[in-house]
Amino acid sequence: MNLDPAVKRDLLLALQLTACMAYADQPIMNEVPRWDGGYGVQVFQEFQWSDDLMRGNAGLPNPENLQYEKRITHLQGVYTFRKEFRVTAKLPWVEQKRRLIDKHGVTRWQRNTGVDDATLALPLRYYTNKRHYSGHIGIVPQIRFGGDDNGHYPVSDGSTDYGISMTFERETVGMKITGGVTYWFEQDSNQGNDWSIDIEIG
Repeated sequence: MNLDPAVKRDLLLALQLTACMAYADQPIMNEVPRWDGGYGVQVFQEFQWSDDLMRGNAGLPNPENLQYEKRITHLQGVYTFRKEFRVTAKLPWVEQKRRLIDKHGVTRWQRNTGVDDATLALPLRYYTNKRHYSGHIGIVPQIRFGGDDNGHYPVSDGSTDYGISMTFERETVGMKITGGVTYWFEQDSNQGNDWSIDIEIG
């Protein structure tokens, strides 16, 4: 099939952007439902793997092929009281394994499965609808809790953490731009606070 170069460019851009959106904090929940009393559920899977050994920002040699693999099944739901006010819930099921060297110098696999932290969020939004564009700005208080912290390879640190997101969206007939910044206040003394930035263009 011969496609116009502009169409090829747009398809390639869409694929690249889709690959970058895996960590969006409120994925489909941003889109629907926007009507009073609307609700929805989604299930999807995420795969992670790596064989990179790092010390800080420096890579280390890995002759023993040490690595980890993780499969996460996400169950997520949303209920919209009004388009400006909704609640979302997320519950991830994790299957993970890692190849490591034990204290005797033997390489072996370590495995664990369990529920990662459940997350409840309260997206609050102010919408604008103008002649040539629409969009919103928003704030999203969040809490995550209840993860499985049992075993030698725990799925979660087991702490209850508090987060806040700031979101933005602008949509025209030809383009949509969304962005968000999320900051988590980690309550486990062994973990540092973490944050992320999500940007989507389509």
